[in-house]
Amino acid sequence: WFLLMLTIFVLNCDITIAVREPTYTGKRMKTRKGRDIMAYRGILYGIPPVDEQRFL
Repeated sequence: WFLLMLTIFVLNCDITIAVREPTYTGKRMKTRKGRDIMAYRGILYGIPPVDEQRFL
């Protein structure tokens, strides 16, 4: 019984990834085709190179 409950808890918990700053928490989601994925939202992209830095 305990092992079953522990397995259910582990399968439903979110995964947290820690980098230097900040910490991101992923959510377990399903795609339209029913595949399980981990979605990490709110991750910022770098500033795009513009002007003279464009083709360095």
